[in-house]
Amino acid sequence: MMKKVFALLAATALLATSCSKDEVIEVSQLTEGYWGECYDNPNFSMDSSVKYKFELDGTYTLKVNHALVDTTVIYTHNYQLQNNVLTLPTDSPAAEQLSYNIIQLNEKEMAWQRVGTSYSEGTLSGDYKHFKHYN
Repeated sequence: MMKKVFALLAATALLATSCSKDEVIEVSQLTEGYWGECYDNPNFSMDSSVKYKFELDGTYTLKVNHALVDTTVIYTHNYQLQNNVLTLPTDSPAAEQLSYNIIQLNEKEMAWQRVGTSYSEGTLSGDYKHFKHYN
């Protein structure tokens, strides 16, 4: 029961702090510092750190530190931001790109929801991504 209450509260908070449909996100709002993927849910843990750094020229760097094997991998790709939808290419042959609605963005936090999906606790780090801002 507590998990359902927590999920309902999290979804309500997410909607309350969402970007309004009239608010257009500018590239410059993404380009200051790094965005580190993180979650406050005690039922979800990551075995790596994932950081994004967006540049004004339409490129981003993805830095993944795999804690279990003590390696760091850095990828650089192009991105597109249009109508608050962030589109990122992937290295996966199954999907050429992933598109996310930016549903929350302020100077401290950002959240993405994959286009065509809705938030649920089981989709953390897949369909739903949450970030904290680091300079």
